[in-house]
Amino acid sequence: METITTLSKNTIQSILKNASIYKQNDTRNTLFQNKIFGLLFFEPSTRTSLSFESAIHRFGGKIIRYNSQISSEKKGEDLEDTIKTLDAYVDILIIRHPNKNIISTIKQYTHKPIINAGNGDGEHPTQALLDLFTIMESFPNFPTKIAFTGDIKYSRTIHSLLQLLTLWNPSIFYYFICDTQLEPPDFILNQLQPNSYSIKNTLHEDIIETIDVLYVTRLQKERFINENVSNIIITKDLLKNSKQNLIIMHPLPRNDEIPKEFDTDPRSKYFEQVKNGVYVRMAILYHILQKN
Repeated sequence: METITTLSKNTIQSILKNASIYKQNDTRNTLFQNKIFGLLFFEPSTRTSLSFESAIHRFGGKIIRYNSQISSEKKGEDLEDTIKTLDAYVDILIIRHPNKNIISTIKQYTHKPIINAGNGDGEHPTQALLDLFTIMESFPNFPTKIAFTGDIKYSRTIHSLLQLLTLWNPSIFYYFICDTQLEPPDFILNQLQPNSYSIKNTLHEDIIETIDVLYVTRLQKERFINENVSNIIITKDLLKNSKQNLIIMHPLPRNDEIPKEFDTDPRSKYFEQVKNGVYVRMAILYHILQKN
């Protein structure tokens, strides 16, 4: 699974249906007891890495972790030799890397299935699927208005989720609320209908009153240098006139854009996203290995 665009709507429905079954039953079995999974994370990760590990363990699989800090990369080994080596050890590669084009590069060196666990500021397809799963749990009839705040330009989670939402329901209206330097890139806006979005620099009350989903992100300071960039800070007062069924999402990690006082707010779903990540990634692994 390299990108959301390679998935059909039927495939996505199948993945989400299986994820729901796994969640309802807290599924644990030995389906993958003869499979070895290679986790290659060249960028830091908590939830993506650990939820994949949890998903693999729940299916009885085995894991090899690649650690660049103690690998032959420190002796000058290049990526090609690293991937060809891992290809000999594992049945599937799960990769996170700061290079936006990393997946197409790695495909040249292996024929094993690859899961994109985040490629720079490009995409994060497994996060998008768990986000969609979380949204559909709260809105069986689907939301009509979604607001994204924070780092729209560099957020791979937003990029993939927008591709997925556009495929799922092209009639959604989007608000992008961010600093002028972090507005959506053209390749994202070109996927949307001209009258289906609005770009704002402030999260006004009139927006809060109409939206169904508020998707908050941190500033990805590791991807830009300018320190004079501001984020949108969510407060209780700001959301006092929201819809009763509003949900607040965040791919995490967070900085100060969502205070911890929101953690017990029934509208907050970001730790439910964390939980859903295990079941959705179980369903993704099952889908990929069923094909191979």
